[in-house]
Amino acid sequence: MLRFVCTNSLVAGERFEDVRVPHKGNIQHDIIEGVYTVAEDFPHLIDASETMKEITLLADERRVLAEASLVARYGEEESPIRPEQIIEPRRREDAAQSLWMSYNVIQENMIRGGLNGQRRIAEGRIRRSQTRAINGIDQNVTLNRALWTLAEGMQRLKTR
Repeated sequence: MLRFVCTNSLVAGERFEDVRVPHKGNIQHDIIEGVYTVAEDFPHLIDASETMKEITLLADERRVLAEASLVARYGEEESPIRPEQIIEPRRREDAAQSLWMSYNVIQENMIRGGLNGQRRIAEGRIRRSQTRAINGIDQNVTLNRALWTLAEGMQRLKTR
């Protein structure tokens, strides 16, 4: 959990309370209240991650999760990368087949970018491209929420 939170940021869908602190006024009090709110939700987040760690995904299920993740990122337009690329771990220790690890690998690959792909340009020709890292806060939060929601959906399907 610690490595994931530190390197990828953690946005846990709509189930957990959103904490925002405007940078004006008495922010010290708001920050302290925000920390308490996060601390209250943290055990639920740990439970969710532990449950996801116990769920093993088949290759086809990982692919479906990856396809849905690409739609969350690129919409209905053609994705410049293949689902197989975002389920490929960047580190050996991330090669586990659990829902939790699959979610982490997909999330890291989508947020960090750097994956080689192809885009169809206006004339219908194909041009090589590379996915960009997501640096904007709003885009990061939106995609992370969508990915968490997809992982929760897969969790529900697998625990029926």
